[in-house]
Amino acid sequence: MQFAIKRLQAIQAGRRPDRYKQMLFADAGNFARGCAFTLVACIATAIQTDMPSVWAIFAALSLVTTVRVSAIYYGARRADDDRESVAIAKRFYEVTGVIHVLLIGVWPMVIFAADQTYVAAELFSFATALCFMTGLVGRNYASRKLVVLQLSAAGVPMSLGLAWQMDAWHLLFAALFVMFCMTLLRIADGMRGMMEETVAVAEQNFHLAHIDGLTGLPNKGQMVRILDTAIHHGEAIALHFVDLDRFKRLNDTYGHAFGDRVLAIAARRMEEVSEDETVVSRFSGDEFVILQHLNGEPRQEATRFANLLITALANPLSIDGISVTSKCSVGTALFPGDARTTAELLQRADLALYKSKSAGRGRHSRFDAEMESVEIERMRIESNLRRALDANELTFVFQPIVNPQYGRISTCEALLRWDDPVHGAISPAVFLPIAEESGLMPAITDYTIDMACAAVATWPPNKRVAVNISPSQLNRDDIVDVILRSAARHSVAPSQLEVEITENIFLDRDPEIFRRLDILHATGIRLSLDDFGTGYSNLEYITRLPLDKVKIDRRFIREALENNRERALLRGILGLVESIGLGVVVEGVERTDQLEFLTAELPSAEIQGFIYGPPLRPEMIRDLLLAGRPPVQSESNTAAASALQTLC
Repeated sequence: MQFAIKRLQAIQAGRRPDRYKQMLFADAGNFARGCAFTLVACIATAIQTDMPSVWAIFAALSLVTTVRVSAIYYGARRADDDRESVAIAKRFYEVTGVIHVLLIGVWPMVIFAADQTYVAAELFSFATALCFMTGLVGRNYASRKLVVLQLSAAGVPMSLGLAWQMDAWHLLFAALFVMFCMTLLRIADGMRGMMEETVAVAEQNFHLAHIDGLTGLPNKGQMVRILDTAIHHGEAIALHFVDLDRFKRLNDTYGHAFGDRVLAIAARRMEEVSEDETVVSRFSGDEFVILQHLNGEPRQEATRFANLLITALANPLSIDGISVTSKCSVGTALFPGDARTTAELLQRADLALYKSKSAGRGRHSRFDAEMESVEIERMRIESNLRRALDANELTFVFQPIVNPQYGRISTCEALLRWDDPVHGAISPAVFLPIAEESGLMPAITDYTIDMACAAVATWPPNKRVAVNISPSQLNRDDIVDVILRSAARHSVAPSQLEVEITENIFLDRDPEIFRRLDILHATGIRLSLDDFGTGYSNLEYITRLPLDKVKIDRRFIREALENNRERALLRGILGLVESIGLGVVVEGVERTDQLEFLTAELPSAEIQGFIYGPPLRPEMIRDLLLAGRPPVQSESNTAAASALQTLC
């Protein structure tokens, strides 16, 4: 863990601490070979000239070469990333480098200044010095100061040696040599500029590959590497998956720039409650992953930290005068207790997060073995549901909505059913949430709309079919076209269709959803609000939406006759809805006394429930509607509901 955190801190600082050492001590072998060639050339000229000064230069060169080559090989083998040590090595390299080149420049100067002319020695020493100067430019171009010092240290004595001859040819050669040195400096500047651009791009790419640009936190790839390291060293850790609840709603309502600022603030708050050894990362979107180093009892320590995260993010935040709250859900898995590998740990923390969100958001869950079996079952249902869609195994039943005052069926609600060949009947409450998560809901919605239109096309023209459409499907750009095309394909008038929506659409507050509802209503399609009183009941939105009716949830009638407060509440709701000009449907009516209470309180209310029988198969509801028979009112319908449900 300590290694992982040290590495992370270096990356977040935008630097790689070993890069300087690599630059200083790179290509030590070539440097040693160049120095050896220079020594061979120097001893050759010393032997030819037999000048004491040349022998002295050879001795000094040998000493400096030995020191420099040894230092470079020693530095290249060191694994120490300490920046102070690297700085000392760099300064030593610069000082000895200038001394080294000064000796190489003095060497031909001494030979040119000799009383006797040694043509071979002059040529050999001067050519060797030129080669060494060219090499140092290629080696040290990254430091302009060092290149200038080394070119000056070699070039000045070499120019003086040429000028010492005091003839036109040597003076011209000296001038050309000065120009050559200036050209070498310009080449070094050009190489340095190109390399700086390359390094800048490389470091930017390196940073992007490890750090999230929005929050400055490690990204998914870097977090996985840190996790791998921690698990490899057997550290006791907790992995927390954190998801911002209803972040999409904030993003859609206030824009992506606002959402980005929310993410940045959330990231900062998570870091503020984290200890030094805790690593906070952003995986994707509004999902964060936090690695916590555990020192005490794992479960207690992990739970305490998860609760700190939930509390920190539950506090309102203000951006540009807009105050919002972005709570979070947390899922936790422990190593080594819950997993053996990085992939397992991530997957199990994600399962725990899924449980937190399913339990109502703003919660913390820790992984347990049961979650895995639940996830396996969920994946099995998803796989079978895909197959059922392809095989047209999904069927429909229709439940009548009755006006008891006139004994007439006005509408029938289409209810989706799935009878799996192997596992039997699977409740919509089980498979529809899985369809939402797995991306199957658009196909199911299109199929439902088409089957409902096909059914109502066979009914009397004064009967309607009601279809539930979820908020996610109302978010589709093509949902209006899907409904109208299906109606046209089956020659169904829009007035024969009724779209049921739930109060959850108020949570999104998406103006596009409201616009689509306005378009549907303008075509003649009726709109009803389903399960009123169970979700986000907001009278402002109810009055703004183009609703035709409101469906009162079944729990009100179930409790109204046993509880005076519930009875008073139901009376108030019925009166309120009627007063704003909306029709009323009461769901879940099963007993005669419930029906009598409703007809007494609001005679115009429509009834949906087993007191008029269970939902019927398409051919049965068609025959009932075509025969024009009134529905049979009987409490025995309720007792027989389960058996009839199976038949239908």
